[in-house]
Amino acid sequence: ELEDRVAAINLEGAEGMDIPNSVLNRIIAVKEEHEKFLEIDNAYKAERVEIEKKYFLLKNEVWKKRAEIISGGAEVDQKVPCEEGDDVKEIPSFWAAALSNHQTIGQLVTEEDMEALEALTNISCEYNESWSGFTLTFTFKENKYFSNTELKKKYEVTPDLLEEKATETKKKQKAKSGRNAGQVRFVTKTTPKPSFFHYFSDPKLEEDEEEEEEEEDENFTLNIDEDYEVAHAFRTELIPDALLWYTGEAMEEHDEDEDDDEDDDSEDGPAKESEEVGGSAETGFTAAPAGAQDPNAPECKQS
Repeated sequence: ELEDRVAAINLEGAEGMDIPNSVLNRIIAVKEEHEKFLEIDNAYKAERVEIEKKYFLLKNEVWKKRAEIISGGAEVDQKVPCEEGDDVKEIPSFWAAALSNHQTIGQLVTEEDMEALEALTNISCEYNESWSGFTLTFTFKENKYFSNTELKKKYEVTPDLLEEKATETKKKQKAKSGRNAGQVRFVTKTTPKPSFFHYFSDPKLEEDEEEEEEEEDENFTLNIDEDYEVAHAFRTELIPDALLWYTGEAMEEHDEDEDDDEDDDSEDGPAKESEEVGGSAETGFTAAPAGAQDPNAPECKQS
């Protein structure tokens, strides 16, 4: 109620409120100071966006060069001697290894995904003009799993998921009754199975999760929180430090950080729950391989 009263206060006063005018004057003065703070904070955010844009462009040029080196599109200096016939022009399975090594993203990757992921040549991130959204782009070389060369996933962040499923076919036996009692028939049933490529499905909403609890079949689609956690990991960890995830160095650093966090948690209590998030995906993904928040992260809106 007090919050409603303060919100109703304006420079003309607030009739009918059981607050002395002397106190109202002070609240009004505090409100005026708060408006000054908001002006400063908005200016700070606008300036920070421009700085983020400036340095992202510089970083992105480095990452583009990195992508050319990994895929074999750029020549490199021969820092170590190569034997005759040693002329590999790319770093095979670079992104497949980096994804598998990441503590969050790697949980989505299955052994049956690896053949498709070996065709992955780059992962990039682009931001919109207002810096209120980003798009993850997964670039593949020609392969038997995709009809196009790119899969995209777009998120709106203020200040802020595909229908195809990787499936396997199982056969279940059911005994017949009545005239055909004793006979056995085979029923072919298609059920989802774990795969990294479920990431390109729309995330589950809360009501979807409740319905799924009532069903027997497993659904490997991520919920909104999990989906954004993966996107955040791509944007802030895997893309910037791809080499360290490929070599495994980042895994060691993460394990050390986890040990430190566990020590802190034992002193400070349980960690906070993540915020609710969402997003959208767009892609030409036509056939999945068979078998194949940051605590300060802003709230996301599905687009």
